[in-house]
Amino acid sequence: MPTTDLEMLVQQAKGLVGSWDKLARVGNVLRYYRAEQLVRRGVGMLRPSVFARRPQRILEKVTVREEALGAFRGIAETRVWRCLATAEEQRDDLARGCITLLGEKRSLGSPIDWAGGGGSDLARLWGFQLHYQEYLSDLAASVSAEDSDAWRIIWETVGSWITGNPSEDLTKSDAVHPSDAWHPYCVSRRLPIWAQLYALCPPPQELEAEFLTSFATQAEWLSGSLEFDLGGNHLLENLRALALAGCFLEGPRAESWLYLVERHLPAELARQVLPSGEHFERSPMYHCQVLGNLLQVGIAARAIRPQLSGSCLAIAAKMGGFLEQVLHPDGEIPLFGDSCFGEAFSVEELDRLAAVAGIAFSPKQLNGATVTGNYWVWRDGEDALIFDAGPVGADCLPAHAHCDLLGFEASVGGQRWFVDSGVYDYSESSMRDYCRSSLAHNVVTFNNQNCCDIWSRFRMGRRGRVTRFEHGKQGSFAWCLAGHDGYRSLGLPQINRLLVAQPEGGWACVESAPPGQSAGTLESGELVGRLHLALGMRVESRGPQQLELRLHDTVRWLGFPLGTEFEFAEGWYCDRFGKRTRTQVISYWPTTSSADGTLFGWWFEPKGGESELSFPGEGGVQFAAGGEVFEGGGWGEK
Repeated sequence: MPTTDLEMLVQQAKGLVGSWDKLARVGNVLRYYRAEQLVRRGVGMLRPSVFARRPQRILEKVTVREEALGAFRGIAETRVWRCLATAEEQRDDLARGCITLLGEKRSLGSPIDWAGGGGSDLARLWGFQLHYQEYLSDLAASVSAEDSDAWRIIWETVGSWITGNPSEDLTKSDAVHPSDAWHPYCVSRRLPIWAQLYALCPPPQELEAEFLTSFATQAEWLSGSLEFDLGGNHLLENLRALALAGCFLEGPRAESWLYLVERHLPAELARQVLPSGEHFERSPMYHCQVLGNLLQVGIAARAIRPQLSGSCLAIAAKMGGFLEQVLHPDGEIPLFGDSCFGEAFSVEELDRLAAVAGIAFSPKQLNGATVTGNYWVWRDGEDALIFDAGPVGADCLPAHAHCDLLGFEASVGGQRWFVDSGVYDYSESSMRDYCRSSLAHNVVTFNNQNCCDIWSRFRMGRRGRVTRFEHGKQGSFAWCLAGHDGYRSLGLPQINRLLVAQPEGGWACVESAPPGQSAGTLESGELVGRLHLALGMRVESRGPQQLELRLHDTVRWLGFPLGTEFEFAEGWYCDRFGKRTRTQVISYWPTTSSADGTLFGWWFEPKGGESELSFPGEGGVQFAAGGEVFEGGGWGEK
């Protein structure tokens, strides 16, 4: 079968961006970002030269809040193993100064080279994760406190970090990324790990005082370096770390950190947690990270700041309820936006934390259609269709947003069938461009362009908007209709997507463009929808308009109505950072149109010949399934 490389198409489309488009990005940055963010970013850019500030080593004696150790121990014991290597392999590697992150193993020597081994090929995220030290939490979760050899390696690694990253190195000019060790986000990820390690098995006596001094020095530095310029999950990560640091240590400084948390966290949660319970960056992975952070604060602060604990757990329960509604039957998240597995709190970890916190999440509905925020979800036993009809991300923080307006994922028989591409890296690379592009998602594109203007690693200028979101029932059918204006700048005012589902009768998807547009082509481009298939899917033709899809022992039929043609392409599936696998993609497009608009799409059924999607004219839609017929019209109109 002839195939098209979607990554190549993404790069070709990127080359069509003109000078005027690039100039317009400045205006969009000013339009969407909050003034406070821009001012704080400007000050931050000046700080290294004008407002130079280094961590001041804490000189007074630092003591642990002994009554809090039980809570930290409870948090630590919820950790689920995230590494792909075994505990023995990780222990042996760490003893030799070898660390594997993002699928890449580096030998850092002994003592560990905390610059990541040097070299310009060091990915920034790899350097960040090196300083998170969350790999120590993985090892600690797999051994007992009596395993002296493992804990010796853990504490030697912590001691190596303290020795190798003095505060004086913050502005060191010969490091690859000189500020990574003391970057506020790295400090925020590291401090909770250190507190949990201490609770599980305190450091040896000769290291303890130095460890506590370093811990307090980092927390004090963080308290004056909160990431207000970025906001979002970064700022919540900062506040989580300060809350846990304030609960872990005692004394005036610890109280001042807790004061900062109580001052800023309520307002940030009000801004960042939507009424539905979804985190406003709209990435399921970062939603899980924020949710886990709130659960940890709720547990750690319960006896020390009861009001802070209660408010965090109340919001966590709301966020957990949202999460339950959008999970696949396999119990894990859809990979919308910047999402993959193995980086944030897993659903299993969140359930363990919730149990320690004493709260329960609302269980998901097992059958039928539910609407949670801007998600429409259809479930029929172990089948699920998860439709994201919301914005791509937060207006003021689109860093983790993809061009995936009206995207969906689907599971059949408890296994993922139609998948999102996930995220491969955060580097300036063709794979970063690909994973963020519209072509990497189960959406319709025009002229292979993106529905939002993206550039660099995390930037977004012009962005499409969801213009309609409707849903309802017709007989035994449930349906959802949504539209967006992501291609208005290219002369296409709106694209609509209608999803229809029936118990045991399959699904249908109808794509539509408004009246007055020609079939498939709109002046200089074309409308193309794409279906990204799960790894291991076998596809066989069963006639000119039907395909048989087989994954393991499960078979379904995919049909295309008259007026819709299809072909095969190659894409990438990236379910973990640093891991990519070729996957099949089915591209489909319209060949006919009328004065009523352009309609095309597909249907999906348990057995061939039992269902059919058709367009009888005048903008009408008919989907026959399960002995019933769904009828609709006017789908191409605004």
